[in-house]
Amino acid sequence: MAYTSAIYRNEKDNFFLLFWLLAFGLWTSCSNVKSSESDNDIDDEQEFSSPSEDIDEDQKSSCSSESSSSSEEAEYSIEGFVKQKGPKTVSLTDASDESNVTMDVQLNYDFYIGRTEVTREQYAALMGGDIPENEKNLPQVSVNFYDAVLYANALSKSKGLDTVYTYTNSNFTPTGSCVFLEGLVTHYEVFGYRLPTEAEWVYVAKKFWDVENSWNADNSSSIPHEVCTAPGLDSSHVKLEENPDAVCNMTGNVAEWVDGWLADFKDTTLTNYVGATSPNSLKENIIKGGNCRLSPNDININTRRDVYPIAMNSSADYVGFRLVLGAIDKPLWLDPSGAVNTVKINIVATIESILGTLNARRAKAKLVFRNDVSGKLTFIDYTKNASRAIEIEDDAGAFHPDVSPDGNYIAFSTKIEGISGKSEVYVCRLDSACSEKIKLPVESAAIPRFRVLGPGDTALVYVSDAGSNKDSLTWAGYSTWIVPFAGGEFGTPRLLLKGSFNGGVTEGLAVTGSKLLRVATWDDPDKVKYDVWYNNEQACNVSLATDGSNRTLFLDFGSSTGQKFVGQKYGTHEQILVMNSNGNLVDAVAAPAGYSYDHTEWVTGKNAAVATLSDQNGSHKKIVLIDMETKKIVELVESDELWHPVLWVERSTPLVAEQSSSSSSETPKASSSSTSVQTSSSSGNVETSSSSEIAPTSSSSEYIESSSSSENVKTSSSSEFVLTSSSSEDIGTSSSSEFTETSSSSEIAPTSSSGEHSLVLDPDSAGIYVYSYTQFKDFIIRYKMELLWQFADSANVVVIGSSRPLNAVYPTKLSSKFTAVNLGLASCTIHMSKDLLMKYIMPHYKKMKYLVVSLDLDFWWKTPSAKDDNWFADNDANAKYLLYPGFVYDKNHNYWVGEEDLTPLYEAAKDGILYPSSNRTDHIIELRGQLHTTCSKSWPGAAFGATVSDPGQEILAGSMNSLKTIIEESAKQGVTVIGTILPQSPAYRNSAMFGYLGMNRDIADSLIGEFVKMEQTYSNFVLFDENKGGLHDYANGMNEDSQHLCDEGAELYTHRLDSLLLELDNK
Repeated sequence: MAYTSAIYRNEKDNFFLLFWLLAFGLWTSCSNVKSSESDNDIDDEQEFSSPSEDIDEDQKSSCSSESSSSSEEAEYSIEGFVKQKGPKTVSLTDASDESNVTMDVQLNYDFYIGRTEVTREQYAALMGGDIPENEKNLPQVSVNFYDAVLYANALSKSKGLDTVYTYTNSNFTPTGSCVFLEGLVTHYEVFGYRLPTEAEWVYVAKKFWDVENSWNADNSSSIPHEVCTAPGLDSSHVKLEENPDAVCNMTGNVAEWVDGWLADFKDTTLTNYVGATSPNSLKENIIKGGNCRLSPNDININTRRDVYPIAMNSSADYVGFRLVLGAIDKPLWLDPSGAVNTVKINIVATIESILGTLNARRAKAKLVFRNDVSGKLTFIDYTKNASRAIEIEDDAGAFHPDVSPDGNYIAFSTKIEGISGKSEVYVCRLDSACSEKIKLPVESAAIPRFRVLGPGDTALVYVSDAGSNKDSLTWAGYSTWIVPFAGGEFGTPRLLLKGSFNGGVTEGLAVTGSKLLRVATWDDPDKVKYDVWYNNEQACNVSLATDGSNRTLFLDFGSSTGQKFVGQKYGTHEQILVMNSNGNLVDAVAAPAGYSYDHTEWVTGKNAAVATLSDQNGSHKKIVLIDMETKKIVELVESDELWHPVLWVERSTPLVAEQSSSSSSETPKASSSSTSVQTSSSSGNVETSSSSEIAPTSSSSEYIESSSSSENVKTSSSSEFVLTSSSSEDIGTSSSSEFTETSSSSEIAPTSSSGEHSLVLDPDSAGIYVYSYTQFKDFIIRYKMELLWQFADSANVVVIGSSRPLNAVYPTKLSSKFTAVNLGLASCTIHMSKDLLMKYIMPHYKKMKYLVVSLDLDFWWKTPSAKDDNWFADNDANAKYLLYPGFVYDKNHNYWVGEEDLTPLYEAAKDGILYPSSNRTDHIIELRGQLHTTCSKSWPGAAFGATVSDPGQEILAGSMNSLKTIIEESAKQGVTVIGTILPQSPAYRNSAMFGYLGMNRDIADSLIGEFVKMEQTYSNFVLFDENKGGLHDYANGMNEDSQHLCDEGAELYTHRLDSLLLELDNK
């Protein structure tokens, strides 16, 4: 959704609204951006104004968006909010940063902050729900970042204000909790309700910080208390003084969401800093203020994290939020390199939306475009880093990028279409450094386009001049060339055609458009026909399809020909028009209301296009993907000025049948071939040919091309074609524009070396265990499911449990007689371990002899429910497995019990999306599940997360029962269970708590005593206690933090586990 703003007119009959304006300094604008909060595409028949019904049409205005704060504005109070006057300066520091970097932030604006966290009563009033009377004044908890955003938007609408947050699509759990807002953008310049920035929050917190009188682990019984209360001498509720300028509970009680990504600070001073441009490798967000489960010593105003990485869809019963009201003029961001950004590139679409639109499941995709504000190319790798737009550092002015067929290189020119003059073409690696950059060594080259030739060779087509083609004589002096590109080097350029055909060249057709839509067509290459299509009316942004259909896509200027075809009047660039290979209009797609298109390009090999959307001010604000068949338009990127997008898509596995969707009059036909091929050994450039070579036939620059069958093949009566550089105006017969596209199976049924598999899977469900937006700690399960299916037939040692064994066990470093797999997961409780074992492992791991399960006593206070991190909780609408098709698919097929060949399941999981920041997961498959971690200098003090000291006997009994089930079910299959307690900081032995997440030490010691007894009760149970009450010998530097071993510690732990396994195996 995008936004509209209200400006209240200075009219006598609207005096109250004028007063409201003067009080708040509200001068915001109505935006030209138009979309819907509930739709994931742009509908050209839809009104895109804010859904608020509180703003009348006569209160809306079109003007640039501004906010101002006058020192002379009238004092005015907003119930429940406290005004913070600017300008002001606040220092930001990260408590976990050993370098102690401090960043000063100047805030030159006023804002209002909520006196309290949002209460349950306030939340329910807008979002729905019945709240018991005695809970109405409690802070609203168990809400994630998205829930808080939706509440902020709802509050803005209820007050007749514009919404600060916009998005294109939303996903909810069955119980109504939002788990994802696709395309979420924060419009800080809009005056409305939102979460505070970290700088705003810290500025206010420093005025009211009071750990001594906060609700914390010493006085709260680990539960939140009513807002604006403090503990009395007997820990009873004490109402805080009704000071209208006081802000309550900034310290303790519940932690609070703030806006923005977690990123490192920089030793500098910034004005109106709002956060990072993109997330770190863990996609972490920020919570502040401490909570009722932390000891007073662990509540720090500079703390930004929680027990585990906090992502937007994280929630906890000790995390809430408060809101601010205000606009920020000229916000600043820091990018991952620490550079200051005045413009943020917002990534709107996920890889799932893109590939779903293209009907290209399980593909890789990269988007490249020019950020015209910085003048540099930028790319998004949706497979590896879908949450970050990466700027390509290069000094050359870069226009008209194109991506190589393998997705590894990028070509660009230094001159823009329509501007004549000397230009250069460069090719480099598609990375941030533009590495291995080389210049095409010719006098002038512009607008490069990659092509694949018959033998699999790659070539680059380019023109000698990018100037206008309006004047025939001038244009005839330009030329079109092709040059081989292999191994990062250019071959020898060859002339293809006279005239600059920068829109593309395929078999029998070349197009260009900068003023006029000029074409070259040929059947007999000795008779090339040069012509002007579209009734000689103005056209631009021409692109020739590469799917074999020879369709030409272009924009016009509201010409009579286009209007006649569309059946209505339209303005400049307001329609994408498509011609078939005969020059007949066959299709059109209208731009969304209030926008026009620019920079149109076909998506390689797809019946889809990308384009920029230009608003009524001429700013290219968005890049969109257009499905030419359904006319669906999907927003990809939003920023200030975006140019020249190109979307590269590669299908990694042929899973889903694709039907060609040409709008031409020809009928697609099936073919037995399944790949699209273009031919030339050195210099040809037309698609698909039976010959594998393109060779000059004479010294007059004549070239031969021919074609073999392909996914999209343009047929011809001749098996050979000769393309010459002749300027002949002879009329030649264009070859048929009929083309065919093959379809692969729409189901997954990979073939192994031993033959066909009997198990046939649905590609839209099988193996999809996460989405691209899944937070890191949950994303790990995607790799573990791949490993689970891979080693089902071979592993004799299986490791399950929390992030502690995830870090600590190296399966590849056990003795050779053990084939082990580490299936440890972040936040995995004993209950989830039991469910994973019973649903997935026991039915398939017939060779398993040893099961290693972590006994994480400090969170044995967690229940079997979904709210306590059990993904597989049965009959629980909040269970995470319900969010991902792969798990639901597995459950619906009884977890594949009885299936002999699990290879298709492994292949499906292997083809799943990879974590966007590969440095955290590069080796997790290679290491069979061990997660690489770096080491700290020493074990820290007894730091605590959200602790519970005494959960009660019933909950403890539930955890013990899950362990007993694991042991008893394992005994039935002859499996020995090794219950392991992993090392935590030795400092915990001097505290009242067992470990990071609590548990009274006496209770924990009692449970360990029960484990010792169970070794006598169960012959297949062994206790492997490496923590030893904190008296372990894992030295400083063997730990990642206070509760996890690092790689060095994992070496020692794995060695000792191996010794135990060998001892057991020799009995």
